[in-house]
Amino acid sequence: MKYRLKELANRYETAAFLDGDPAQFMHRYSLPDDVEIIALIAASLAFGGRPQILRKIEEICQLMEHKPSAWIRQERFNVSFPESNEKFYRFYSYADMRAFFSQIKNIVDRYGSIETYIKLRYEKGVHPLKAIVEAFADCSSERNLIPKDMHSCCKRVNMFLRWMVRDNSAVDMGLWNWMDKKQLIIPADTHVMQEALRLGIISKAGSSLSKAIEITNALRLVWPDDPCKGDFALFGWGINHH
Repeated sequence: MKYRLKELANRYETAAFLDGDPAQFMHRYSLPDDVEIIALIAASLAFGGRPQILRKIEEICQLMEHKPSAWIRQERFNVSFPESNEKFYRFYSYADMRAFFSQIKNIVDRYGSIETYIKLRYEKGVHPLKAIVEAFADCSSERNLIPKDMHSCCKRVNMFLRWMVRDNSAVDMGLWNWMDKKQLIIPADTHVMQEALRLGIISKAGSSLSKAIEITNALRLVWPDDPCKGDFALFGWGINHH
């Protein structure tokens, strides 16, 4: 089983994986501020059908004129995202998106970058997942794109962290070399839970952070220094067995 998981992870963690995946958007940019901002936005919208996800992220990139940091810092999002209850994507309204962008602006205004804020918290012993959740906890949105607490799997935030931290990858960016890959938690969604259950990694499915940590701990038996490489293996296993 270990051999099979390693084989699948290596097969799917390639540049070809980016086709049809929200991770593709951050690869368009070279400046760290631009990469971090578009990555957080893309990860936060990564739920639902992939074609719809990609279309909405692409729409935001077009509105930004491909300058994520400037668009956020100059509050240009206020033009395209009014205080409206009209839905932008799924159950998130234009007002929800505006509040989300505004909170990102608050972070970069105060700390200089998303990374600086998270690193400061990390150096005080706060896990980056908790740091992000807390940063958006007082967001004025009715429906916050970032979870209000850490009871759920926090899949999208964990995916953002995977993108930022894992290095030597054709998919993940590895911008933040101050965080150990060992501390990442797998971005667990229903699909990942189903594959982990099918493989016997977990005995019961769930939607809590503790379940995501349970899967991560099991994957450490295969990849002690980089358990989230197993994310690609579970994806590959699902593709191969459906």
